[in-house]
Amino acid sequence: MKSQKIFLELTADIFKKTSWNTIQSELKNISSSRWEELGRKKALDLFHKVSKDVPAYKDFLKKNRIKAENVRSYADFIHIPPTDKQNYIDLYPLKDRVWHGTFDKSFLINSSSGSTGRPYFWPLGENEVAEGAMMHELIYREQFESHKKSTLVIITFGMGTWIAGVYTMLCLKLLSEKGYKITLISPGFNKEEVLQILEHVAPQFEQTVIAGIPTFVKDVLDISKTKKNNVSLKLHFAGEGFSETWRSYIMEMIDSSTPEYNTVSVLGSADAGIMAFESSDSILIRRLAAKEKSINTMIFNSDRTPSLTQYIPTIKFFEERNGSLLITANRSVPLIRYAMHDEGGCISSDRMKKFMKGKIRKTNRLGNLPYVYVFGRGKFSAVIYGANIYPEHMREILSHEKIRSLVTGRFEIKTHFDEKTQNQSLHLHIELAEKVNPSSTLNNILTDVFILLTRKMNGEYNRIWQEYGEKVKPVIFFYLYGDPHKFPLGKVKKSS
Repeated sequence: MKSQKIFLELTADIFKKTSWNTIQSELKNISSSRWEELGRKKALDLFHKVSKDVPAYKDFLKKNRIKAENVRSYADFIHIPPTDKQNYIDLYPLKDRVWHGTFDKSFLINSSSGSTGRPYFWPLGENEVAEGAMMHELIYREQFESHKKSTLVIITFGMGTWIAGVYTMLCLKLLSEKGYKITLISPGFNKEEVLQILEHVAPQFEQTVIAGIPTFVKDVLDISKTKKNNVSLKLHFAGEGFSETWRSYIMEMIDSSTPEYNTVSVLGSADAGIMAFESSDSILIRRLAAKEKSINTMIFNSDRTPSLTQYIPTIKFFEERNGSLLITANRSVPLIRYAMHDEGGCISSDRMKKFMKGKIRKTNRLGNLPYVYVFGRGKFSAVIYGANIYPEHMREILSHEKIRSLVTGRFEIKTHFDEKTQNQSLHLHIELAEKVNPSSTLNNILTDVFILLTRKMNGEYNRIWQEYGEKVKPVIFFYLYGDPHKFPLGKVKKSS
């Protein structure tokens, strides 16, 4: 067996039959440069298969005057025009975007949340679940130790057509069939049911994992009695970003001092599925970067702290292009150099080791897997007098000790132009925590914290504050918890 066989040929059958020792051996034996080589080869091979067997992509290449037979190397591959929703997904019917133009091999269809417009639909195949299960195995074994401890997983993601809930359940079910001590329960986005489960079921397990959107999980923790009931909690997040200040606050709530083993965030979407995941190393690195600006700038070349995850290049292959990420993935709707318009970049394991030499206690449990970092999407930022206001900074502000218990963490930031004067103003739309009402006092507190922290974190804003002062103060709009128009329950706000 070649050292990379599993990661190159992973299917549901192979996953079920593959022991952890074999997986661990492959992880250990594949070098940083070899991962890059394998990822590039897999992407190039996938391109040639898709160019022959997916009607929409075949037509896309024809319209762009690309002959697949001329794409012989990775150097050729990176000159293929990227695809996205506008130039590919919106132009071809779903049937033409799946393999061979038929749904025969797809067994489940998910949809996007529709929070940026109309919903999109994405078939999900069996082997994609196997790939997701592989990533969940790396999380649930190496960080949550679910092979040793009886583990109740409460899936609080939406359980309708959204991908997160059903996909998480399918992946973890496959993991439990492999012998992991995992029991699943799926109340979905139902807070009262989750609280009942935590009170009556969770105490009977050695540990409980709450899998859900960060803001919803925080809502649950705000009113749960898990400490009183001696429930050992771990948290599995997806759907929204959060700051390390927020993570520290959540760690206090669950009485933990080891966030690298008690929390994990997964990078995923309906169009690309699960793409990457936090590891104990990536969490430690991000926490250090968030704490020390010089390290943050060294790693990410920015004063913004992005999410930081690790990925398997033979499953989801990332490229950085002009500061944005492209992904190539073998899905039921295969993606070739697909742009989700996420700002970010990739860092090899070797390069990260050089950055971190002597700075953190690295566990290196996942071998030499590369890292991908993602900032908030540019289109969800706002601009005021030329200064960009980023979602990452808003998360930090809403995690401040004076505010965090009064808000959910969901928000929108927008640049507003006065109809008469066309003067700019920065509008913040903030969802309040349950049973919290708007007040001038809270408005003043949030305004003060926004100005204080944004001037500290954002050099652009600090400069315009010194020049314009009151003109660049935010205008704040509060919304009651679950406002049906702005923050409906169950909807993920992409700006948050």
